[in-house]
Amino acid sequence: MKIRRWAANQDVNGNRIVEAFDLFLPGHSLIDNPKLADIVHEIKEEENIGFFGASDFEEALMAFFNSL
Repeated sequence: MKIRRWAANQDVNGNRIVEAFDLFLPGHSLIDNPKLADIVHEIKEEENIGFFGASDFEEALMAFFNSL
């Protein structure tokens, strides 16, 4: 429920965020987890998140995942 609420607040597809969370490894960055990085990249493209917003989105997503 928290994941879908966060996704709605970010205006992104909740199913894709759940998919990303399934690949999340606590304590690992996107660089350390290429499968998660691929999904995040796909989400950014699907949601038309621009270059400058992409970094903010990645940081917010990882901070959220780490808080769960």
